[in-house]
Amino acid sequence: MENILQILINVIKSRVMGLYTMIQLWTTPSYIRTKVTTVVRKFFTQTLSIKPRDKKDYYATRKWLISKRLVYFVVLAIGVISAFYLLVINPVISFGHVAGVREYYYNAIPLRFVNGTVKIKAKSGYIAYEGNVSKGAVTGKGTLYSINGDTVYIGNFEANKFEGEGKAYYPANILKYNGSFSNNLYEGEGVLYRENGSMEYNGAFSKGKKDGMGILFNNGSNQVYKGLFSQDELVYTDLLGKSTAEIGEVYTGTTTFYMGDNNQFVASLKDIDAVYQGDSSDTNIEDEIMVDIIYVSHNYITLGGKRVSSVSDLIEYFGTPSYQGYTKLKLAEQIVIKDMIEKGDATFDPVSMTITQSNTNDVFNVSGYSRDKTVYLYTFLKDGVEYQFFCPEKRGDFGFYGVATY
Repeated sequence: MENILQILINVIKSRVMGLYTMIQLWTTPSYIRTKVTTVVRKFFTQTLSIKPRDKKDYYATRKWLISKRLVYFVVLAIGVISAFYLLVINPVISFGHVAGVREYYYNAIPLRFVNGTVKIKAKSGYIAYEGNVSKGAVTGKGTLYSINGDTVYIGNFEANKFEGEGKAYYPANILKYNGSFSNNLYEGEGVLYRENGSMEYNGAFSKGKKDGMGILFNNGSNQVYKGLFSQDELVYTDLLGKSTAEIGEVYTGTTTFYMGDNNQFVASLKDIDAVYQGDSSDTNIEDEIMVDIIYVSHNYITLGGKRVSSVSDLIEYFGTPSYQGYTKLKLAEQIVIKDMIEKGDATFDPVSMTITQSNTNDVFNVSGYSRDKTVYLYTFLKDGVEYQFFCPEKRGDFGFYGVATY
């Protein structure tokens, strides 16, 4: 009895497994593709292989007779190609409908007629945008995503561009900017953050750059400077003519003082890459030391809305230099080079100084330095300001610059 039962089970199993295998085969994409391709190929082959036998099988066009079967074939071919384009290359329908939110590929034709909340897929299939659209254009509130699923931007859009209030992000959803946008760029008031999360700047922007009144912060989000910015740079000329006390009101970052001979002193404003020199014997009637020159340890300067670093560009902007030639470096200028080298900038050769610390942590006495060290200097005069550009050699690029009153 057991043998008969086992035989019956095996027979049923073989029948079922055979049917299961056939169903599995029929439903595989490769089998379906093969079958469809075979049917289409057979249809077109048979259509084209049948020769017209009667005048009724032609369309008469002036002196020409055109096979009706050929016309049918062309029309059918156009239909197949169009369907392939609309369904595969440029999908016309959504294949997703999650939680009531319609999904479209970025180039889907129906998307051009949609208003409301949608999800938009990029070419590779990931969700690139979720939010409001108007007639196919991203307009209103929404969120833009990267291919990794990180948030790129969240806020207001207008005609596929960042417009109005929004937030931009670094990778891994780290906040980069929170404020106003126009035409995809920072515009108006906003707050800029570093990638480590610390606040970098709070103030006015124009065309994506710091421009106008603003506050600068160090890596610990502590305020170090409050003043005017232009094209992402501090307007260093605003510090000219100020007393040391007035500079202390706008700059609150780390300052190191160097005391030289003949009543000279140098202040290094490390958080804004600037150095100024003063003379305690040169005071006004209120005994305040006035600042008449600021050195900036940048190898570039923004002039006329353009970042400039070469001497040839300087001459193009300013014209003929009022002076050019080798010059001996003053104490303040050597302090600039010292600060640059400490930051890893080897544009200039190291300077030799004898420095001792005073009783105050941030004050140092300079008892000796090389008074014969020279660099090549270009000086230009414009709008009441003297611009000095210090170069390691004639022509080429400059290493740092100074601005002074004249």
